[in-house]
Amino acid sequence: MRLFLATLLVWALPHISVAGDETVQFDSDDPLMTAAMSAARETLASFLDHTRGNGAWLHPDAEMKVALHTTAAARQLYDVAVEIIWVSDIERNGETFTGRLANDPNMLGDLQFGDQVSFTQAQIRDWSLPGADGRMFGHYTTRVVLDRLPPEQAAGYREYLSETPAPAGWRP
Repeated sequence: MRLFLATLLVWALPHISVAGDETVQFDSDDPLMTAAMSAARETLASFLDHTRGNGAWLHPDAEMKVALHTTAAARQLYDVAVEIIWVSDIERNGETFTGRLANDPNMLGDLQFGDQVSFTQAQIRDWSLPGADGRMFGHYTTRVVLDRLPPEQAAGYREYLSETPAPAGWRP
């Protein structure tokens, strides 16, 4: 089975999407991507603690990368079970989250950029939060993808990332 990861550019250009957003495919058992998602989930509790907003809303600049089930056609034709995509404008209601797609999906049927989706904590694969300097914490999966990009393109993206994925003092 393969995973379909949405582009990394959402954090560089918040809430702007171009039709046909690029994706990067990984095998579901890719060791680097699996380790990145595991590390992101290890700091997820700290992320959630530090992004609580008023009421059920999370910090307005917080985003999560979420695994959503692809259509039956995508599963059959491409052997892709989930598309992992950025979600913004996140609200929490007990064990369920809702938010808006921050990329144009490729294998989620009629869903498109800006559509509302619901998901559980188990579906969260990564998170993003800007630091005081504007550079992005989180993006564990993005950091893996960068190694597969042309060096000059990856260098440009690295400028937007914080030096470490999690702020100092966050518990793993």
